Amino acid sequence: EKSVKQKSSPLFEYSYADQLGMKETYVKTAVRTFTKQAKAKSEEHGSELEWTTPEWSLRTKSPVGCGCPCDPIIGTPESSLRGY
Repeated sequence: EKSVKQKSSPLFEYSYADQLGMKETYVKTAVRTFTKQAKAKSEEHGSELEWTTPEWSLRTKSPVGCGCPCDPIIGTPESSLRGY
């Protein structure tokens, strides 16, 4: 069984830089999932959403498969990382 610490901060065992990378991956995955679902729904209705196409992603410099540009994860300033 997981400890209280593991349940309340499951990424604690990873470095702060790794945590930020994991969070960035999670956000991109969520955006890709939403984009894929929106594309499927629009196709069911016989239309196409421009922002779900690979060409749109390339033109807007969005990650491939993401329906919007994704800014990098903003970390806490190093001076405030006490405890990491």
